[in-house]
Amino acid sequence: MKNFSGDIHVDSGTILIGDVELLKSLGLVDPKVTGRVKPGVYRIRLAVECWNNPDMDDILFADVPFPSGEVFIGDPCYFMPNDRWITLLKETNHLMDLPVSVRLFGPGGDGRFPYRMSLARQEDGKR
Repeated sequence: MKNFSGDIHVDSGTILIGDVELLKSLGLVDPKVTGRVKPGVYRIRLAVECWNNPDMDDILFADVPFPSGEVFIGDPCYFMPNDRWITLLKETNHLMDLPVSVRLFGPGGDGRFPYRMSLARQEDGKR
């Protein structure tokens, strides 16, 4: 299991988790690598300290692929030119129809949110 923690700066009301290389294919430019894991498929447990959304205390995502092993968590608007951001919003129904390989959630607003995240590698698809 690999653990990460820090602060997420949010300006679009959106937090994205995914493999850096997969996110680049969506148009993110040089997304900051949060950390590295062994390439594979992971279960993610996430807690975000969010004053206006108590449901963010314990979020679980399963079957999240990290083929490059480079993990990104953050607001995608900081890593995308404005014209590409608008196009991505249109192409993905305002981020509701992202590829299954990416996980998205909203903290309920903008700001700076402390988080804790653990990634557990799923062996042979086991949960």
